[in-house]
Amino acid sequence: MKHLKHFNEELDPQKYIRAGSRLSNLGKTSRGSKLVDYGYEKSWGFYNVHIGNMGDSSWGLYTGKLTNPECKFHYGLPHWDGPQNNKTTTLIKTIDEEDLLKNWTDGRETLSFTLEFTMQLSEESKLDLISKNKIAKGWSSYNKIPLFALHVELSDWSDGLREYNYLEGDDEYLKPGDENYHDVSMMYANTSQILLTLMPLFTKDYFGIFADRKSAVKFKRELPKLIDPYKSHIMDLLSLVSASTDNLERLMDKIYNMSVNYLYQDEVPKGVGSSAYRDSWFYKSFR
Repeated sequence: MKHLKHFNEELDPQKYIRAGSRLSNLGKTSRGSKLVDYGYEKSWGFYNVHIGNMGDSSWGLYTGKLTNPECKFHYGLPHWDGPQNNKTTTLIKTIDEEDLLKNWTDGRETLSFTLEFTMQLSEESKLDLISKNKIAKGWSSYNKIPLFALHVELSDWSDGLREYNYLEGDDEYLKPGDENYHDVSMMYANTSQILLTLMPLFTKDYFGIFADRKSAVKFKRELPKLIDPYKSHIMDLLSLVSASTDNLERLMDKIYNMSVNYLYQDEVPKGVGSSAYRDSWFYKSFR
């Protein structure tokens, strides 16, 4: 490695990755994996991550090096074709902003969106997991490991527009055109909030969280780059409830400045099942 660096300090990290992959394919796994990881480190750096696996009771907890964080966006929570905890159900196409607004006004879904984060294994951790028979030998480092999702609720009202216009004292529902009727924009303005909830990804297998504060801080610094491509999606939703760009900026500030304490666990109990890790790390809401 030191000879390569002396040869060309400006070599594109992707060239190290490609060269290392070719060596690995030729059976020179040790040399190849070192080159690939050098390219990963120069491209994205490494994060220490605890990984659990709900689909394998023998998995336990593995702590390794991951890289290349990525983010996906969903309106609301991703929808399944059945219960998420049923192994036979699968993730189906997520809804758009207008579908979500209709579901919210009908009282069938919260006004929210979800940010889904994944990372890929370093070659070092991939080979270690293969040696421990935790993943198959043919596993590709480009396969993403699901870590966690950030669910962002924008309103504390979930019973729909009709119920919002119910007058309990008079036992009647206001209708459009009534003097005190509240439309969708008014319902949002009166119930708006920013509630963040960290949860495992929408998978029946892997989940993870950072293993130390340094890795969590590094990830937090990357959040603007990871999430900014989806700001237009978020603004599309906010526009439907007549919110302004000021609402968007306050929302993004809240996400970017979230406490790193929710993102890592540096003290973990040994010898407990994956479900215990998952339930202790996630499902905590914060503002």
